[in-house]
Amino acid sequence: MSEQVALAVDRLVISVFQLNGSLLEAGEQITAPFGLTSARWQVLGALAMDSGALTIPQIAKRMGLSRQAVLKQIRLLADDGLVLSQVNQAHKRSDLWGLTLGGHAAYESIMASQRRLVGQWSKGLTYSELVESTRVLEMLLQSIQQAAGTSG
Repeated sequence: MSEQVALAVDRLVISVFQLNGSLLEAGEQITAPFGLTSARWQVLGALAMDSGALTIPQIAKRMGLSRQAVLKQIRLLADDGLVLSQVNQAHKRSDLWGLTLGGHAAYESIMASQRRLVGQWSKGLTYSELVESTRVLEMLLQSIQQAAGTSG
């Protein structure tokens, strides 16, 4: 790898760290009116993006979170009636979790709030730039996961 590529990756990594921090902060502002947090939004999002139910390890893997972090959020979401567990026939000790109707409604409300901000967030960016940025980030993620011996 050339020094130029290494420096570009370094800059990208720092930018992603900064973006992550800003997204978490924005997420707290978006979710606060619904009595939720960014962390709970992440878990709701993992469940909303899957047509079925997921185990805690599956949620953790998809969202890049620890199992303990997901377990904590799942318990809080269950207490709020936003998620519900069901027996996992394939693995009796690892329940499957899915959204309740209230969970779907909460997730959709949060996403509607987030979509109102997309215009501000994407100002000055073209569709093709966003698609290419996503492609590059997904390739980098895949490379990092392969180097670490994991997959997403």
